[in-house]
Amino acid sequence: MSPTYQSFLTQELPNQLRTLEATQQPNFGIMTAHHMVEHLVYVTKVLSRRKGKPEGEPTKSQRYFRKFIESGCPFEYRPKEGATVNDLRTSTIGEAIQLLEMAIQNYYELFETNPEFKSYNPMMGEFNLSEIELFMYQHGRWHLHQFGLVEVFEAII
Repeated sequence: MSPTYQSFLTQELPNQLRTLEATQQPNFGIMTAHHMVEHLVYVTKVLSRRKGKPEGEPTKSQRYFRKFIESGCPFEYRPKEGATVNDLRTSTIGEAIQLLEMAIQNYYELFETNPEFKSYNPMMGEFNLSEIELFMYQHGRWHLHQFGLVEVFEAII
């Protein structure tokens, strides 16, 4: 575990999210701050699970995510025509932030009890703790950048 990433995910990220108004519009993209926090919750939970197992050679999508993580998670804004936001699942952004904190805590507890665990899902593929942690760190920073809370965003090389 990276102390820098862990500190960011468990402390800095939730604290910065608490400075946002639920309906605050982003500098780019279509999610409100509340939608973005719920998105972070969902992705954190997905990356803390093993849904299925690798079968044969990695798919095109899995190869893309492997390369993306290996290149330091260089997120960039790419608008999607016809994109929409999901209905909110929580009543307040504060509630969503609490769920995010619990999801991050569960993620770290998973790896403390099972350090060899590898996340897997058919879209992204299989990743270990350090790979997932890098992704989650960059993903959180990217969305803070989306709302102007991180001025400069770059891949970690």
